[in-house]
Amino acid sequence: MTTPSGSGASRPVVWNGRHVWLRRLRIDDEKRYAAFHAALDPARFDRRMEKGIPDPDAFVRTLECDDRDILIAAVVNDVGGGSVLGVARATRIADQNSAEIAIVLQPNVEGHGLGRLLMGSLVNYCRDCGLSELVGQVSRDNRRMIDLAHAFRFVDASGAVPDAVWLRLELGRSARAEE
Repeated sequence: MTTPSGSGASRPVVWNGRHVWLRRLRIDDEKRYAAFHAALDPARFDRRMEKGIPDPDAFVRTLECDDRDILIAAVVNDVGGGSVLGVARATRIADQNSAEIAIVLQPNVEGHGLGRLLMGSLVNYCRDCGLSELVGQVSRDNRRMIDLAHAFRFVDASGAVPDAVWLRLELGRSARAEE
């Protein structure tokens, strides 16, 4: 997989009046990432997802792999260093030109458009990398995520996991969410 040099790689945005960078996670984000992971509510984290976000203990190993994983973070640049508000991950599926995706946000920022920004950045980055398809699995009761995926033109696909919806996006089309 090639690394894109286009605008999907890193970009600043204003989100809820705050300056947020949408960019790949880096080794120097390790402490920020650990704090982000610790802020997640384990009861709400869907453990059935095959390719959720990495455990903090696997963070450095994940970043050092051969570009199999793409981790894009929303990093707010507050005074005193900054913090990770959300992470979008694409994990390349072996022997295919596709990746499985997941998006996880801090609970206090859900429902305010940050997931949409991360999804757009991840989809565009994966397209720029030359991937042809993204797939994802979400709990059937997570309407917010299903609606977000449908806004980006993901379609429902068949899956064998009960109470889960499999979603699929061909990357040949525009990844812009419908307004």
